[in-house]
Amino acid sequence: MKSIAVVSYNYQQYSETFISHLVKNLPFKVHYLYGGELPAFYGDYRPFLPEMGWGKWCVETKALVGKKIQEQHKEAVEQYLLKNNIQAVHANYSFTALPLMDICERNKIPLIVHFRGWTAYRQTILDKYGAQYPKLFSIAAAVICVSADMKQQLIRLGCPENKITIIASGADTAYFHYQNHSANPPVFLSVGRFCDTKNPHLTILAFSKVLQEIPDAKLVMAGGDETLLSACFTLCKALKIELAVSFKGVLTHEQVAEEMKSACL
Repeated sequence: MKSIAVVSYNYQQYSETFISHLVKNLPFKVHYLYGGELPAFYGDYRPFLPEMGWGKWCVETKALVGKKIQEQHKEAVEQYLLKNNIQAVHANYSFTALPLMDICERNKIPLIVHFRGWTAYRQTILDKYGAQYPKLFSIAAAVICVSADMKQQLIRLGCPENKITIIASGADTAYFHYQNHSANPPVFLSVGRFCDTKNPHLTILAFSKVLQEIPDAKLVMAGGDETLLSACFTLCKALKIELAVSFKGVLTHEQVAEEMKSACL
């Protein structure tokens, strides 16, 4: 069986089920590498270097870990790929591909770069990494994106069109499929992390206007706290709508599907 390395910044991040499903369902022997831009761990939190404790997994600057350790780190990852006869590297997000591109080119290991959104568009990311994208596109054997618009953005950033494949991040139809919700009560479901990129406070503000028209409406919010959950509690109290809003925390796909059955939107 062929061996492939799947690289991710995080390890089984609850909101990145699209990556965990990829690892689970690829028809290969998958080596999962994770923990920072250059992966710090493989397997079950096994570090590439003994010096890399969990508290240092995201440290990338020379000032903090030293140039020598960085070089040893890259060499350890390279040796892992060779020792395990890795035949392709699938890097999720561009910034995990950048530290690996020279290793893959040197050892003739095909590099697949998976753009999932923000690393193709967000200006702060492009300011930090964009100058390296042309070289990355040149080395990459293939580039995956999730929409036609993103494909055009990658072309604008310098990626050859013939290297790009669109694979939409679709829902699992075993859980999520069409249902008629027209008879459901006015329950609104929001699923997303409580972080600035998801702007959950805007959902709450919009729902407060809904309540002015539909006084018995309810808002159910599911997602993990990434700095904004407390602020959302406070906002609900300030708007005097806390009895109409419930917070469910992190839910599985199965639990989200159940919540969707009783929601109207």
